[in-house]
Amino acid sequence: MEINRSAPISDEILKISQHPLEYSSSEVENRIKELQAENGGMEILCKNAVCIWGFLKLSESYYLILVTKKKKVGSINGNLIYTIDETLSISLTWKPRQTKDELRYKNIVSLLDLSKNFYFSFSYDLTNSYQKNQTLNRLDSSVRRIRCDGMYVWNAFALKPLLDIDNNNDENKNGIGLQDGAVSINDWIVPIIYGYFKQKVIKLRHGVQIRYTLIGRRSRHFAGTRYLRRGVNR
Repeated sequence: MEINRSAPISDEILKISQHPLEYSSSEVENRIKELQAENGGMEILCKNAVCIWGFLKLSESYYLILVTKKKKVGSINGNLIYTIDETLSISLTWKPRQTKDELRYKNIVSLLDLSKNFYFSFSYDLTNSYQKNQTLNRLDSSVRRIRCDGMYVWNAFALKPLLDIDNNNDENKNGIGLQDGAVSINDWIVPIIYGYFKQKVIKLRHGVQIRYTLIGRRSRHFAGTRYLRRGVNR
């Protein structure tokens, strides 16, 4: 994936493109060496990112939010479930101005703790119930388009530049966007939910064991305080 860092902050959406070829680990290392030689050196800001949380736009710069550490909290049908341990913010705008407003907004963003109560899986859709995941069919397996429930994708807005990476971020094409319902999933997108996840093995009589899993998903449309935040509508 390539991001145009010289794009002006006035642009509504980042200019992102994806190379049609898929690189192996050795090819990635070779490509990095080529870039270092072409540019007289290169600073690697993050080498072992887990996944992309999304993008934030402040007054002077775009920022890429990466999940850099994860912790396993359980599994469903062999699909591992993780919580976020650490994140990293990287400025994408080339030499942004460090204005008073920019520093104030960055300080506000730094107070956002993404390491508590956020969960994700690379192979299981946490936005839908187990029953729905067993009954819903993939819309197009060739592009990993699945029926995520957009109501529970807490990083949906931050993932806006990636929702249609192959079509210059044209969200209206094929009816894919941020609305609840079908959400396009490509190789860069990992839906992240906010709520509660608990899994416990319960021992019954005669050596019988069952695994009890409780998942609570909070809607991103009810992110306010008190009643708006704690209410359950379905």
